Amino acid sequence: MQVLCALLLLSLLAACGQSGSEATANATPQADSGAAAQASANAADVEAKRTEHYELRIAQPDIDASYLPLLRAVSVYSGQTRDEFLGQVEAAKAEGYQFETPWSLELDMRTVISTEALVAVEASGYQFQGGAHAMPLQATFVYLVESKRMMTIADWFADEAVWSSISERSIAALKAELAPLMGEDDDTSEETLDAQAAQWLADGASADPQNFQLYLPQLNELGKIRGFQISFPPYQVAPYAAGSPSADIAAESLKDYLKPELSALFD
Repeated sequence: MQVLCALLLLSLLAACGQSGSEATANATPQADSGAAAQASANAADVEAKRTEHYELRIAQPDIDASYLPLLRAVSVYSGQTRDEFLGQVEAAKAEGYQFETPWSLELDMRTVISTEALVAVEASGYQFQGGAHAMPLQATFVYLVESKRMMTIADWFADEAVWSSISERSIAALKAELAPLMGEDDDTSEETLDAQAAQWLADGASADPQNFQLYLPQLNELGKIRGFQISFPPYQVAPYAAGSPSADIAAESLKDYLKPELSALFD
């Protein structure tokens, strides 16, 4: 009887061991499946396609699912950019255009600021449709987490006088940056700017809020806004060769014009 009980006990232990091994084996594919699903989800963040007529790549940013206004704004921008590009490709094909090289759309959208109070996404890339050079693509999206609000640069201010202040500081910064490009002598500064170039700059950075829409907050080590960086697309303030120059506007020059409820976000 003791022998029989021992044999039964050994059989039960073997069965349990086999069952445990099978459970482990069955769990392994599920773990692999989860990793594959995660990899697939990451891959889904990049839309890529190539045909004989065009190549397209759009990388979406990683945004918290609860930031619905920001998700919507980013999605609308990338969707419109893609649809306009593909529509232009189809129109060119219908007109019999000969694609010596494929047209290209490259758009990289990434989160550049992510704090408890503020999130910002920057979009950059280019669109090439033949010709001498590609045209850059640029956009910025700034989102206030607590109020669930997208912020254009105008949304920060209560006083229209801010635009004159931003304009003056932008023009001063851009003159120093662009003088070598606009002038005939790289060793001199704003004296090299001719009348046409100076007018171009004055118009492109004039006291109009539409001139400053391409902006990003700059944060200090405590996460407070220490200023705005304002970028200017090609041709807005200078020739294409100048790229997208930018001007840093310190918070000190903005505080007097802020909406009171937003002042706590600034240094």
